[in-house]
Amino acid sequence: MPLNHLTGEKIEGMSPVFRVVPVEKYKAKPRLTTTVREWTGKQFKVEVDVERPIWQAALGHAQIAYFNAGAAPPLKYDVIVQEYVTGEVAFLFCARVNGNDLYVPAVFALSPQQIAELTVTGDWAPFRIN
Repeated sequence: MPLNHLTGEKIEGMSPVFRVVPVEKYKAKPRLTTTVREWTGKQFKVEVDVERPIWQAALGHAQIAYFNAGAAPPLKYDVIVQEYVTGEVAFLFCARVNGNDLYVPAVFALSPQQIAELTVTGDWAPFRIN
């Protein structure tokens, strides 16, 4: 799984200005959440909005994409996280499905409040462009 963990990967439609950060940074932030739509209920399925940490939301998005493409558990994947000057965070997953590398991006736009909270805790630094 050939993801570049040093310089990152260009994601179509995203800014070329980004930095690669460790995945653990977002795994350790359970209070940094987003709203996802999930199906609940045993007999009658109902779609509801649920708050999930962005790492769990990104992983869930990738797992659904891989299983829909024919991947069988257990799923082995590689992932990098890229922070963009635009205030977005992209999780880029790569897994081998049916003999081919399948890339799945999960992009989240952080709110100004989320960026402010990350800045206060030292987890988001302003971008410096040389």
